[in-house]
Amino acid sequence: MAKRALLEVRCAARQLLIEWHFDGNSSRADRLRFDGKAAALAEVDKIIYWVRDIGAEVFARAECGARGAVIEFIEADRAGAPHARQIRFDWFDGVATAIRRVGFE
Repeated sequence: MAKRALLEVRCAARQLLIEWHFDGNSSRADRLRFDGKAAALAEVDKIIYWVRDIGAEVFARAECGARGAVIEFIEADRAGAPHARQIRFDWFDGVATAIRRVGFE
């Protein structure tokens, strides 16, 4: 049975909602919404694929700013370690940008 998780925060007056699950082998981002808006399909597909590529259970973290947030999916077992695999992206005004992978070297 899949473990589901949800991160819901307010960044200024806007709501950030991230939902994902872990199926025992890998994690998958299911829903990404900021202020009621989803990112473009190509951006969401890239994030979903890369989160699944971590190949482990993850947790999500958001750092709020005035117009959006910096969001990270981090490999749960290695969190805090310098080489923990993670996916980071900026979500400002309903657009996901600077989507990057860290620790996959």
